[in-house]
Amino acid sequence: MAKHAPIPWHRDKGHIYSDDDKLIASCNTSEFTLEEDEVHAARILQAVNAHDKLVEALQGMVREARRPTTTAESGALADAFLVLADLGISQAALESEQRTGLTPEESSSAHSRNHRRTDS
Repeated sequence: MAKHAPIPWHRDKGHIYSDDDKLIASCNTSEFTLEEDEVHAARILQAVNAHDKLVEALQGMVREARRPTTTAESGALADAFLVLADLGISQAALESEQRTGLTPEESSSAHSRNHRRTDS
């Protein structure tokens, strides 16, 4: 089975490149502005670059959830899961923001704007 190009991926002018600077994809289209193409590329990067850490965090939570616990431990475990989930999400968002230059709110807002625009 083929493997995907090395991460982290990065972007330049709507193009997405692998960590070894090979072109992965281009978001440059005639249907969107260059700024919108950049937002689309940034959104793809957020998903790709955060994927492994999010899966790792979820796998750790599943392992812990399957561990036998007492009733008292269950409440503490649920609280710990929330803390871990928040930390994982925050870490993934921070790393994504550092790579893409967009905060999660900016990316989400632009993504929503573009969907409304294309749906009408």
